[in-house]
Amino acid sequence: GYLVNALSNTKRALDCQIELIIFEHGFGGKLKKESWNFPKKIKFLKEKCIIVPRILEKINKTRNLLEHEFKKPSIENVEDAWDVVTLFIGYSEKLRRVPDSIAIGFDTSTTKSFKVSFDKVNLTFDIYEATNKLFSIDENDKGFERLLSLFHGTQPATYTLVHRSEIEESTY
Repeated sequence: GYLVNALSNTKRALDCQIELIIFEHGFGGKLKKESWNFPKKIKFLKEKCIIVPRILEKINKTRNLLEHEFKKPSIENVEDAWDVVTLFIGYSEKLRRVPDSIAIGFDTSTTKSFKVSFDKVNLTFDIYEATNKLFSIDENDKGFERLLSLFHGTQPATYTLVHRSEIEESTY
């Protein structure tokens, strides 16, 4: 019984992490509304260029053999599944940190600045120049997937640009 429980709980942990990633990227409503199964979730992550190792599909197959064909997993299979899922969860934590907005510009009143905001609930991007909203892009627009890829690849951070003359004038 303990091998069956261990494999089932490992698979639940995997499902949970995958769903957290999908929700963070704004597609949780769609996942729930359409009742996505495991292959559909994996396909979605692959289509969105989120790295999904093939070994995760093997873990699902091992769990399916247990559930549908009553094939008891070996201790080696359960240990391998646990190791892989633990590594995947650790790796994918960064995939869950999708920024709400990306600002492009400088901290001066003479330079234009732009901001792209991602509304994860409505699946839209709003584009601003300073505080003026220029336009929105929704899931049906051609540019939506490109912006979504940009947001997937951007980690929340703050960067400050400093001119060389400011460094030369500074005293440390």
